Amino acid sequence: MLHRPTEPTQDFVKQRASPRDARRVVVMSRKPWQVFEATGLAGLQIPHEDVPTILEAARRFDATHLLLRGKGERSSLGQIYLNPGSDSRFEFVARDRRERLYRLHLD
Repeated sequence: MLHRPTEPTQDFVKQRASPRDARRVVVMSRKPWQVFEATGLAGLQIPHEDVPTILEAARRFDATHLLLRGKGERSSLGQIYLNPGSDSRFEFVARDRRERLYRLHLD
């Protein structure tokens, strides 16, 4: 069965991105094909690495958002999942049950 990201991703598209903006949105997630299927947004898989490596991949491939579905998706991102706002590079945007959506600040 295909898991479709629910409220965080869909609300982001409906409420926060115009069709023109959506072309520039790249969501980093564990299962980017599911994000694309549910939203039509470009996706990038979260590397199974430490936070600096994940952020480097995000920079390299122009990721704008991070979608986490549970604290165990990537152990290095567990604190970000459990404590939204604990790292200024990950701006908490929305949540729905286990899913958390963050805007990435990669400056």
